[in-house]
Amino acid sequence: KYRAGGVDALNPSILLTILVLIFSLLSYL
Repeated sequence: KYRAGGVDALNPSILLTILVLIFSLLSYL
């Protein structure tokens, strides 16, 4: 459960960071 919880907590954060990077790049374009 601890491992699953850690993975579940990391995945959304990684997706959010990727989305932020994409939006930042689009804003510059």
